[in-house]
Amino acid sequence: FLYLLYLSIPSLHDSGRVQKDLHNKLFEEFGLNFSLSSDIAYRILPQPHFHIKDSKIFLNKEKAPDEIGEIKDLKIFISQKNLFKSETIKIKQIVLSKGNFFFNRQNLNFISNLFENEFSKRKIYIKKSKLFFKDSNNDITFIYTIDNLNFFKNEKINHQLFAAKGNIFNVPIKFNWEKNLNNKNIISNFKADKVDVNFINKSIFSNGNYKYENTLNILSNSFKTK
Repeated sequence: FLYLLYLSIPSLHDSGRVQKDLHNKLFEEFGLNFSLSSDIAYRILPQPHFHIKDSKIFLNKEKAPDEIGEIKDLKIFISQKNLFKSETIKIKQIVLSKGNFFFNRQNLNFISNLFENEFSKRKIYIKKSKLFFKDSNNDITFIYTIDNLNFFKNEKINHQLFAAKGNIFNVPIKFNWEKNLNNKNIISNFKADKVDVNFINKSIFSNGNYKYENTLNILSNSFKTK
């Protein structure tokens, strides 16, 4: 009973204070500039977490904020340690569901910066969402339907891990990316079983530069390039 009572403490915190603290923690931990709505609910099951509806993600631009994401359901799972104050609450992982992400040539560097910088050891999950790419006329030219996507830093092996599963033009796509932070080597794998395409890229870091080895398998054919 005392344990359940302890887990319920975050529900007693001032919602405005919780909203501000969660915004700051998300930016510090993940580098994501969230605009969190005031519709925040605290739940104990299946694990202690805050459920926030209708949030948005912006590029970190003070003068002209650029919206890159609309998230219908955001769940922020928290550690069970030190729940007495909202500012001492620690994030374990976040789950974004039913979101729409918008990219064009002007803000596409957000994705490249994501892979260049070090991931958080806290996992980010994206489920049942869509990514839209727009051209210079603001017309949608590309849609990627995300079934499941997650990325994080595995501290045990010191690797960055990224995995995505979804659809492009109704073709199921799997994409996996892994970077060894010890030697900076990278392995990428793009796989589309429906059309029998499997592409593997190995980026080998040597003497301050990358060397690339590619293997492209299409049907029964295999092409290897350097």
